[in-house]
Amino acid sequence: AVLVSHAVAAFAGAAAGWLAVPFGWAAWLTSSYVIAVADGLSRLPAASIETGEASPYIAGICCAILAAAYVLSRRPALLTRAAPDLKNATHGLPGSSLKWGVAAAVIAAAVVWAVALAMPDGRMHVIFADVGQGDATLIVTPNARSVLVDGGPDRETAIIRMERALRESTAPVEPPPLYLAALGPRMLKMAGALADGVLLSWTASSYLKRAVELVREGAESAGRDPSDVAISGYVRMAVTDNLDAGRESLRQQMSHYTGSSFYRNFFRNTGFANEMHGVETAMGTSATSAAGDSASAISARMEQELGIVGDAEECRAGLEGLRALGLEKPVVAPLPLGDIEESYRITMTALAT
Repeated sequence: AVLVSHAVAAFAGAAAGWLAVPFGWAAWLTSSYVIAVADGLSRLPAASIETGEASPYIAGICCAILAAAYVLSRRPALLTRAAPDLKNATHGLPGSSLKWGVAAAVIAAAVVWAVALAMPDGRMHVIFADVGQGDATLIVTPNARSVLVDGGPDRETAIIRMERALRESTAPVEPPPLYLAALGPRMLKMAGALADGVLLSWTASSYLKRAVELVREGAESAGRDPSDVAISGYVRMAVTDNLDAGRESLRQQMSHYTGSSFYRNFFRNTGFANEMHGVETAMGTSATSAAGDSASAISARMEQELGIVGDAEECRAGLEGLRALGLEKPVVAPLPLGDIEESYRITMTALAT
């Protein structure tokens, strides 16, 4: 009725413009009826299944199956000749019943397989694409939720280049492990729920056990084995005999991070409220000024909990102490002392031997 009414309206309009109006209203009525029915059915439970994007191969397979179903529905004798048991089982059924039953079964199978093959693969995918202002990052979660990070200034460019990256990307034989950098409780739990490991930074030794607990809680809440989530983290370190210079380098790095309100809140929430009050006082009452010596507000306790400075034996002992607290994979970040390259070489060589 929809096609007929629209065709009549088109021909009527071609014959005389004024005829298109009444016939157009008739076409509108039939179209509105179909749209209303479709909209009503779409609101029913399980009216549709979100499957994500199906590959061209799946579409081709479905078309082939539907073509085969059409042929079998037109010539059911082909099927009964190929499967005599089916002929005996359907003895007495009208030919039309057999052919439509076969067609319905094949179409149902095609739909089921198309849905199954298009479902998410249960893995985390991370795709990078150059959008003209650094790289955009597309994160696709195991349940097919997508998150775009830093899409650049131009939305259209980001979409085009990300689509190109998706087409050109090839999955490795063994997917690389995904580590999520995390500081706060929600991110730590997310790492436990979704990632292969967590990457901590500036985590005080007194807070390390709690951070590990939060990662484990996230894994358990997602039904995962907590031992499957690796715990790694940066450890600022200097192997040196000049302890004053090493500690000053550590304080300067801390001071750089405390210039961010985000890190000040992080440090405040992990046991250094007094130090952060001193930092903000040094920065000015607005807590936004860059003036002031914020490094002077960092206490000896904060230094000891957030970094390791000493000779090779002391630094190794410090690393073992962090491992005992749950830091399975420490990532050493050498502190610069004098000649940066030389100081890095000294620290890494001392720990490697």
